[in-house]
Amino acid sequence: MPSNNSSSIIHYWAGKYENCPRKIGWLVGPNAMTKTTLRPWIPFACDNDAFSAWVHKTPWCEESWLNMLCRIKKSGLNPLWVLVPDVVADKEATLKKWSIYSPIAKSFGWPLAFAVQDGMTPDDVPDECLIFVGGTTEWKWDTVPMWAATGRRVHVGRVNSIEKVILCENLGIESVDGTGWMRGTIEGRQGKDLENWLKGNETLGVVLDPFTGSGSTGKAAVLEGFNFIGIERDEKYFQIASQRIPGCSVQEEEWI
Repeated sequence: MPSNNSSSIIHYWAGKYENCPRKIGWLVGPNAMTKTTLRPWIPFACDNDAFSAWVHKTPWCEESWLNMLCRIKKSGLNPLWVLVPDVVADKEATLKKWSIYSPIAKSFGWPLAFAVQDGMTPDDVPDECLIFVGGTTEWKWDTVPMWAATGRRVHVGRVNSIEKVILCENLGIESVDGTGWMRGTIEGRQGKDLENWLKGNETLGVVLDPFTGSGSTGKAAVLEGFNFIGIERDEKYFQIASQRIPGCSVQEEEWI
């Protein structure tokens, strides 16, 4: 989901690849909603602009968020989900905001998303909502495999490279968003990478490590979006690597 972007190429891809397993959509926040026309052929979800306020050190605007929801309701279109207001990197404040704003968001009749923050575990996530993996960048990528393993619907925010998109796809993540996909020219690498992914033609390839050891190379390869094949003769290190590499599928042979 390119965030807050209504470029004509998004419309084109949404139609061209509508029957492909991979889809493109919008993540639309309150600030962008005033200049965005929603279209029935483009799936969309609702952001809350809390991250933007946090980055720019400005107060979050409750009125803008509510106006966005009311405008969407009036349009007759239904978002995939609505992100309930949160506070970036603040577990307790986010839980407090959920208690205040989730009943309001729920009254519109759409699925809700809960933004997990630094220090949270799956036990902190309310029932019956999508998990939106937010928080600080390093914490987010360290914990994405944990959230994927919950078996719940999961969305990852701020995914701005095709390598990270493929990592999330390999982990079973439902959707991702990013702000940098349409910066520069359409002919640039990001635009081409995204279209190739939609077509199923990504070409990152496979990393083979015949001396896997504790799995450092494998972990790095998978986190950058590559497929990985590792071989290790020492059972001790084999087991360590199996635990460290996200989404690892193990094939054991008889130890000699």
